[in-house]
Amino acid sequence: MRVVIMLLLCIALVGSAVAAEKTVTITPLKGPAQMAMQAPAGVCVFGNLNPVAYAIPDYMWGAESYATIFEAELPPCGCPEGFNVEAVHMYMNFDIEDVPVSFDVSASFMEATFDETAGCEIPGATICTSLTYTVTIETAGLYDVGIPLDPLTCGCAYFGYKYAVSMDIDTAFAEYPDAVTDEFPLGCVSWNNYGSGWIDTIDLGMPGELSMYADIVCCAPAVPVEDKAWGDVKSLFR
Repeated sequence: MRVVIMLLLCIALVGSAVAAEKTVTITPLKGPAQMAMQAPAGVCVFGNLNPVAYAIPDYMWGAESYATIFEAELPPCGCPEGFNVEAVHMYMNFDIEDVPVSFDVSASFMEATFDETAGCEIPGATICTSLTYTVTIETAGLYDVGIPLDPLTCGCAYFGYKYAVSMDIDTAFAEYPDAVTDEFPLGCVSWNNYGSGWIDTIDLGMPGELSMYADIVCCAPAVPVEDKAWGDVKSLFR
């Protein structure tokens, strides 16, 4: 089983103690850390590849999920019909006090569903989920944690719809890593579920959207339909 962990920059950040509810303290990531996120050469992606800009100290408790909504626009990388999700990535920053640490994590490809309370699309029903992997971080720094999915179990998704991918951290942390965001707080993009359902991270005070993206590969056939509601259209995937 493979887990992709790319060390981008060793950087120590000072964080505040976590209260009983989620709190946000904003720490700029300066210098080389403020870079465009880079997918491996030849890999197509959906999600947030804006430059990372901020670390949110001590934000990630574990035993929770993070998700990003994306629109599968037509068609990246010359895909003729549809796409599979091959991996889900999320940036995490580990301070000196956070390491060494091992934690269990899985990833999911999900439908996006409109929520009247939120007024936008939120993560919906799970389409497919990866195996659970144990990630070990030995050295403080900024990491891209990539969790693979089996494209054959996810089916071939049709372009032109909104979807979500999530990173599901099963382990509760003893020391809390930092969430990582860009500097563009759009809203209705990044979501956190730490026991109370999906919450827009902008409503929690985040200065930007979570640095998350999905690797995709081309596939066929994918079946176009009139109704874009995933729950009503099982023929989107084969």
